[in-house]
Order: sequence, then C-alpha cells, then structure tokens
Amino acid sequence: MHVYAVYERIRRHRVTNLSTSKMISFPELNMSLEACETFTRLSFDRPVNVLSSAVLNGGFTKASQIINLKVDKHGSSNEAPQISLQKFCDQQCWPGTAVGMMTAASMKSLRHSFLSEQNIALATFVTAGLSNLRRIGDKADQQTISVEEEIEAGTINIILATNADLNTAAMAEALMMVTEAKTAVMQQMNLPSPISGAVASGTGTDSVAIVSTAQALPLQYCGKHVRFGELIGKQVIENVSAAVEACLQSEKDTAAQG
Repeated sequence: MHVYAVYERIRRHRVTNLSTSKMISFPELNMSLEACETFTRLSFDRPVNVLSSAVLNGGFTKASQIINLKVDKHGSSNEAPQISLQKFCDQQCWPGTAVGMMTAASMKSLRHSFLSEQNIALATFVTAGLSNLRRIGDKADQQTISVEEEIEAGTINIILATNADLNTAAMAEALMMVTEAKTAVMQQMNLPSPISGAVASGTGTDSVAIVSTAQALPLQYCGKHVRFGELIGKQVIENVSAAVEACLQSEKDTAAQG
C-alpha cells in the first residue's frame, strides 16, 4: 500500500493547540481542513456530492463545505439548529452551500487521517463526545413521535471523503460501513448505555457525512467483501477509537482537577 507523505504529516499533527486556526490541505481531494476551538470546516475547490444525516442540508446534496460546529452542551437557544448553523456560515462569509453538524464535543478530540491506494484517496475526520451514550433500541427520552427536539449534543460526528466517483447507492453503503465501524469501537471499548446498561452503539445525536469528489474512477461497491470497504472500516475504527480515547482522557483530567 502506498501512503502519501501528507498522511504522516497529518498523523503527527492530530493533537494540536487550537487556540488559533489550523489549516491543512488535501490536494488529492481538492480539499482543505480548517480547525479551531469552535469549529472544523472542510472546504472544496468546487461543489461535491455529499450524503449525510447533518441537520443543515442533510440528505443528498452538492456542497462547497462541511461544518462541524461546537455548541454549548447546556445551551438554551430556542432557535432551530439548522438556522443557527446557517447564520454562523453567513457570519463567516463562506460562499456556497454548507452541510452542517453540531456537537458539544471539544474540537481537541478531532482525529483525522489520509491514505491513498490504487489511485483512490480516502480521508476521515472524527470528533467525539460521550455525554449521551445510547444503545440502539433503548427507551427514547422523548416518547412523542412528532417531537423534533434533540436531547443533548454529546455526539460522535464522522466525515469520510474520497476521490472515488460513488453513485448514491455506493454512498449509502459507505455511510452504513462508517456506522458499523463506529459501533465496533463502542463494543471494543465496552462503553455502556446509561439507559439499558448494555453496550452502547453510539450516542443519541451522532452524525455522518460521506463525500465523493468524483475525481477518480467510479466505484459501485463499498462493502466488507471489497478492498475499499476494508479501508473505510480500518480508517474509521482508527480515528473513532482515537477520538473517543481523547474524550475519555479529557473527562479524567477534568475529574482530577475537581
């Protein structure tokens, strides 16, 4: 497997001082990462295909950027999340359509890596908060089906970007693979749901975005029987594990300080 030098550079800078904004370029994906204490932003040279569960412009869309915005865990704003996200983007004067996620997780939990194999580039970005761990099937906090309000924004947010030309079915399969990889980490770490006591499968507000810049050859499959699916799984597991460990260490440090 050939791994570009930029991969090693990014790995060395996974934990950074985010008091000032940090910029990293991914030329193989025509993409740049901006990270600071309040947000992470992936911006693209041209609009790209995105399939996501994001609160702002979720679903399938063409976007110029993806935003992961840190919010107050105990915030009392009555404003809809998508409106708050769009206002934030407008205040930053960022042009083009934005896909937006929210989290109460520290941006210091950000973990990311890049690899390239057989002319296919793959990058994964993860932030992790664990304040609202849940297992799929747990009793919901809200028992009225029509209620749209989310509970807490603890949130494991994952963005996976590739230069492969993925059709919508392949993007949906990639989203499934990312979710399975995240759940595998929860099982490996034996993190319990406070509701059922069973091993959590994630948090109640997780979000995933799949990006296809479509610069490389078309791929129809992303599952566990093909190399591309293997690479997705390994990279997501690596970065979710590292982000969750960073979150757990931060909680320990906070508790030790009293």
